[in-house]
Amino acid sequence: MRALVALLLVAIAVMLPATAAAEADWSITSLENEVMCPVCNSLVSQSNSTAANRIRDQIAEKHALGWSKERTKNWLVAQYGEEILAAPPAEGFGLLAWVIPGAVLLTGVVAAGVVALTWSRQRASAPDAQTAPPPADAELERRIDRELLEDDA
Repeated sequence: MRALVALLLVAIAVMLPATAAAEADWSITSLENEVMCPVCNSLVSQSNSTAANRIRDQIAEKHALGWSKERTKNWLVAQYGEEILAAPPAEGFGLLAWVIPGAVLLTGVVAAGVVALTWSRQRASAPDAQTAPPPADAELERRIDRELLEDDA
């Protein structure tokens, strides 16, 4: 009997730090910033609707019970559907929501690099503005001088 009581006390002693660690592992506010209010389609942390208040209470309840953040999030998805998540899961079809913006950004960076490289090569091959212009035709210069003198007169 004493062995059973001792074993029970050891089990409780082991479980208490584990529960405390689970509570300290995530904050209620962090999860409120990851789920959406089903009524107003804004983050639960920014909504004042009755549904958002109910979800906040449920999150606080699960946090107090020592549930992990992932378990609480999965429970919310089971209750309200995938639409409650502010960001789609990074797997399956939801992975496209993470990959496509990155691919577009990468394509834009590569295109900007190609344009900049082409532009810099064109500038390098163009003659400098600092160089002297080619010599003008002597007859043309005499004609310009003559017309300038006639305009002054």
